[in-house]
Amino acid sequence: MNEFLQQWAEAAYTSLGFFWMAMWAFVLGYVISSMIQIFITEKRMQKVMGNKDGKSVLLGTFFGFISSSCSFSALATLKSLFQKGASFVSSIAFLLASTNLVI
Repeated sequence: MNEFLQQWAEAAYTSLGFFWMAMWAFVLGYVISSMIQIFITEKRMQKVMGNKDGKSVLLGTFFGFISSSCSFSALATLKSLFQKGASFVSSIAFLLASTNLVI
């Protein structure tokens, strides 16, 4: 019985470690998404990332590169970007960069 409790405690400790390692990515991604929704106006977003040109795609890629790697929070941020007026192409560039080119 003692061995079972020791293994259970080790499994619980490992699970909490995994949860802690993943939690920062969730929190960071949802904070970024909420900041976009609160502080960025549609006019400004359309001006910066609203076109399909190289600059908008580069900015989307850069912002994705420095953001969270959590796919759930990247998708939430993508939705916020698109709702605020970013082009589809730059939004997808953000999504791909945030899930594949993470620092």
